[in-house]
Amino acid sequence: MLVLLVDDEQSLLDIFSQTLIAGGMQVVTANNGKDAFDKAKTQKPDIILLDQVLPDMNGNQVLSLIKKDPDTKNIPVAMLSNFTQNGLVDEAINAGALDYILKYQIEPKDLIAKVNDLIREHESKPGLADDRMNVGGGASTASSTTTPSPIATEPPQAPTEQSTAQPEPPLQQPEQQSAEQPAEIQPRTLTPSEIPTQTEGVKTI
Repeated sequence: MLVLLVDDEQSLLDIFSQTLIAGGMQVVTANNGKDAFDKAKTQKPDIILLDQVLPDMNGNQVLSLIKKDPDTKNIPVAMLSNFTQNGLVDEAINAGALDYILKYQIEPKDLIAKVNDLIREHESKPGLADDRMNVGGGASTASSTTTPSPIATEPPQAPTEQSTAQPEPPLQQPEQQSAEQPAEIQPRTLTPSEIPTQTEGVKTI
């Protein structure tokens, strides 16, 4: 694991460097903002511990440069300083710092565990792997094409043999013919001319 340690006080650089090296880490140091930014681009450290007060620019300005550069924006940065006034802490966190460590509150031996915790926290962030693939001199990564999976279709069914026999037509009920009723004879009254007389048909001698 490579740590970039940035501080303008050589005595603190020596103390923290020796502690981190004793914990099995490699350390690169810088004592001003420009040198810190250059080493961040060339060395690609696993984490940067950045002081707030530097001779050429403040730590938040260095942090902003690191987070805006595509080659360094994914490197985790933690502020390591004694200065907390004028909203420096909020400004650093909003600019992308993982943490703001106060020098007077941490023992050098505890810095090893703190660094390990910060790296694990950074690596657990979603989308980090994709961002790392896009870093590296502006080289674009080839986008993978997803081949749509074929839609499963059922195999065609063999045509079933249909019977050629036509269905029998329904039986027709014979129409019931109504028996003809004889016409009803209506009685009528005979006229006098139609009534035979007693002498009619008697031959006169």
